[in-house]
Amino acid sequence: MVALNPIVYWAQNQKDIFLRLELRDVKDENVVLLEDSLRFEATGVGACGLDKYAFHFNFFESINPGKSKYRATDRQVEFSLRKENCGKWWKRLTEESLKLPWLKIDFDKWKSPEDFEEETRDILQDRPDILRQLQEDEGVIEPINYRQVYLFVYNMAQFIGFLYIFVVMMINYAKKGPDSMEETFSNVGEVFKFVQLMAFLEILHVIFGYTKGGLMACFIQVLGRFIVLFGCINSEPPWC
Repeated sequence: MVALNPIVYWAQNQKDIFLRLELRDVKDENVVLLEDSLRFEATGVGACGLDKYAFHFNFFESINPGKSKYRATDRQVEFSLRKENCGKWWKRLTEESLKLPWLKIDFDKWKSPEDFEEETRDILQDRPDILRQLQEDEGVIEPINYRQVYLFVYNMAQFIGFLYIFVVMMINYAKKGPDSMEETFSNVGEVFKFVQLMAFLEILHVIFGYTKGGLMACFIQVLGRFIVLFGCINSEPPWC
């Protein structure tokens, strides 16, 4: 009887390789962990129900079996494999660069505190190049970054607002020449005030870490433009 392959998720940090097998109620497991390979056999409930599951592969780099850990729970099987060369990021898990349909990236492990370590790491910040390469190798679509989507929409709204102001001013100037200056603020003032009020969101961007920069410098810049627009220009009486 040919054993089935369980779904295996893997992740890494600087010291360890993490494996998570989607296999419940494991029995009669046989684990052979060597410096350069891992062999696993067990009976359990996997993607195809209750059956015998197994896999075997050679590692991309060597590990330290003596400092590695293994545990089987009612819900899954977990490995924490200590790298022999700590601090080196692996380009892939297996020695051969083959796409294994049952081997997937564990995105939760990449971004969350490790079960066997106290430190918290974020691979998207630490080594985005490695994660991107892994996603390309496995044909995985990168999750939507809603922060980037929001910043794109915000900047696009600001761009459209100021573009509208510029176009209206140019059209009026082309029609009336210098005389159009008297009507400029009455034509574009409301839009100008709206986009300037939106600029206060830039302070929140810095507070919540959406953009980099000093909070005080950002606050002074936004407040300065607000004072000039609403305190000086908007308070002036209309031209006669």
